[in-house]
Amino acid sequence: MSFCPTPHQAMVHSWFLRLNSISANMEWWGAVEGETDEFLMRRLASEFGIRFKVIYPAKGKDNLLKKLPGYNRSAHDRPWFVLIDLDRSFACAPEALKKWLPERSEMMIFKIAVRSIESWLMADRENFAKFFRVPLKSIPESPDDLENPKKRIIQLMEKSSSSIIRNDMIPTRGSGRKVGKLYSTQIQRFLMPGDTYWQLEKAMLHSESLSKCITNIRRFIGK
Repeated sequence: MSFCPTPHQAMVHSWFLRLNSISANMEWWGAVEGETDEFLMRRLASEFGIRFKVIYPAKGKDNLLKKLPGYNRSAHDRPWFVLIDLDRSFACAPEALKKWLPERSEMMIFKIAVRSIESWLMADRENFAKFFRVPLKSIPESPDDLENPKKRIIQLMEKSSSSIIRNDMIPTRGSGRKVGKLYSTQIQRFLMPGDTYWQLEKAMLHSESLSKCITNIRRFIGK
């Protein structure tokens, strides 16, 4: 006797077929707030063999949120990864998710860094301390709890024993900048693959939001 699926079963079957196709060597689309976020997204993607056709830097959170509905529509038939900072917009990520993207498309990974991607960088405490030449004890055990992780990084750089790091990362007095001119360059270097640089598995131990992000990606692509 032949089996005739119900409309709901057919929909679920189609959804699983799409997810299985994502685990193949597909091209992905991505979107982030800015340059530093793109470096991190590419590093995360490299851990899973994800290849991007393009990553769109929105030049700010407001611009990214304006474009998010369009990206979500596009994710009906192609895989998308969008990464955004929670900052102090909401008390927690679930509240922000309800407001920013209440209904995600099937092929959309939308992740919110608590409270910003800088907390994920500091979460690999040992390698962060080595790379930026700062005392390990000065790096918070739970960077997700920080109100302003980027500000804390700049404060940590003031303790760096490397004059190059201090000059690159700390903004010049009177410049009006929040970070130094080569802040992004040093973050990019820190995110390069290597034993003495940022390690995903170590960072996951100290950042719940990063750990949830990776768990979601693994489930999404079946790894």
